[in-house]
Amino acid sequence: YAAAFYYLSQAGIDSRQYAESLDYINKSLEAEPQNADFLATKGLIYFKLGRHEQAEQYYRESLALKPGSLQALNDLGVIYFNRGKTEEALGFFRAAVSIAPENGTAYNNLGVALISRKKYPEALAAHLEAVRLK
Repeated sequence: YAAAFYYLSQAGIDSRQYAESLDYINKSLEAEPQNADFLATKGLIYFKLGRHEQAEQYYRESLALKPGSLQALNDLGVIYFNRGKTEEALGFFRAAVSIAPENGTAYNNLGVALISRKKYPEALAAHLEAVRLK
């Protein structure tokens, strides 16, 4: 039943019913507390709610179990970028691009962070790749 609640939480996220989604993902995690995808989804819900410290906690738990979680890497990059910690954000965005070179959003986020560090040639290359992929 854990998977069924997981899919219900995904539907709730898609329809912006975050409180309901949180209830569903908690039920999934009761059954499978070490499921990296469930933990990343809980992080995403908190991210969407603007509760970034809690999002970070669940993303980090997810990454400890599954280091290649694109959602966790990308959203941690956004959290750190918004905190003004651009170098840390760049690390997360570079990791996201490395594991998902077909993901335009990861390249776009990398480009934005590079612009803020005045690394214009790298930023241009990242944005061009993002456009090519979209």
